[in-house]
Amino acid sequence: MRRYTYVELGFKDERKGDLPNLLWELLFYFAEYDGKIDKRTPIPFGFKQQLKKSVQRLRKLLKEIFNITENPIDYSYKSKAYTTRFKIKDLSYGKGE
Repeated sequence: MRRYTYVELGFKDERKGDLPNLLWELLFYFAEYDGKIDKRTPIPFGFKQQLKKSVQRLRKLLKEIFNITENPIDYSYKSKAYTTRFKIKDLSYGKGE
């Protein structure tokens, strides 16, 4: 298992100093909900309204970061859910250890 910070992966919001950008927050929600986000996932309303576009941007960034060609986040039309093809955990502040 490898640990990364948002700065190491390029998720720093340059407009806000040392704070993470919205795509990092979306990745955090995937970690929080075991790699799956659907319409019942309790994420902020703003994320739900822009979820499709944000996931597209996150997919592109993850492909660039890890130099992969396959899609890192799947979408199921049947369950209307986005699911990561990788395991992700929030290990900040001793969580998930």
